Amino acid sequence: MPKLEEIERTILEADEIIQEIERTEFNRMVEEVLKFSSSLLSFSEEIGDLDFQISLLTAKDKFGWIRPKLSEDRSLDLSDSRHPVVEATLPPGQEFIPNSVYLDTQDKAIAVLTGPNMAGKSTFMRQIALNQILFQIGAFVPAKSAKLPIVDKLFTRIGAGDNLTAGESTFFVEMKETANILNHYTEDSLILFDEVGRGTSTYDGMSIAWSILEYLSSLSVRPKTIFATHYHELTELSRLGGIFNLYLETLEKEDRVLFLRKVKVGKAKKSFGIYVAKIAGVPEPIVKRAAELLTDLESKKKEIKIQEAQPTLFTEPETKNFNSQTEESILKLKLEEMTPIEALKTLEDFQKKLRKQK
Repeated sequence: MPKLEEIERTILEADEIIQEIERTEFNRMVEEVLKFSSSLLSFSEEIGDLDFQISLLTAKDKFGWIRPKLSEDRSLDLSDSRHPVVEATLPPGQEFIPNSVYLDTQDKAIAVLTGPNMAGKSTFMRQIALNQILFQIGAFVPAKSAKLPIVDKLFTRIGAGDNLTAGESTFFVEMKETANILNHYTEDSLILFDEVGRGTSTYDGMSIAWSILEYLSSLSVRPKTIFATHYHELTELSRLGGIFNLYLETLEKEDRVLFLRKVKVGKAKKSFGIYVAKIAGVPEPIVKRAAELLTDLESKKKEIKIQEAQPTLFTEPETKNFNSQTEESILKLKLEEMTPIEALKTLEDFQKKLRKQK
């Protein structure tokens, strides 16, 4: 056995010797390389820059990107722009639907974008942001033609989530992001708002969104802004300076809705939320009941509009139930100076008073 123990000891000693030799050799090599560290870092940066330039040229040739032009009047003009990431990941045989947009700092500064869920509003806004970023890093852009400005800040309010550890709700996070934008934008900024106000009640959310658009419209030089929303009432603000409407086109065919992914000037007629719920797999009884409720709600909405616009012969006897104070308040209303939201809120207040009287 002593012979075996001697062999074992020799093997263990040899292993330790090998490790020591490896450490010594490695340290020697590190010291040798460090002598050329400055040159190696410089070479690495040059290789990285070359790789970046080759990547841009490859994207240009592979996806048909073009060289953008600098806009000297601060306008943003994209013709048939595309989302580079979505386009690159589409299944074979499927083409990305390009869209155009024009924004300036005066009459066409603020676009109110409406359209159904899943129609492509968020994708449209993201592709504008990506085209702008690619332009400012000196890259080609995925578009038919592009004339873009230099922006100092690119703000996005797209998507939100709770911050539970800080005790912040989804809506609070949304408002913090919105406040950050409104407190730090400049006339050279590009702002993308997606569904601001959806995290609270309908009236609260719509009022906040309405107020933001009114504020941006009131500026002498307006930041280029796209404001995507499901509050179709906001499209009425196109009568204000600098605001115009865009929408995602759809095609209704029997009981189906086709999302054409095409941005047009104008406003969407419907949100098709129930149809989206159906194709998402919501149980049929719930979808059917939702459709019935929607029809009922829309019918009541139309009745209110008719009563406001066309008083009937039955109106006069009903007003006798009003007390003199309520009647005087109604007579003093300046309807031509009220916004639709203010009118709805006033009507709601009168309803509450009538219910108390009954």
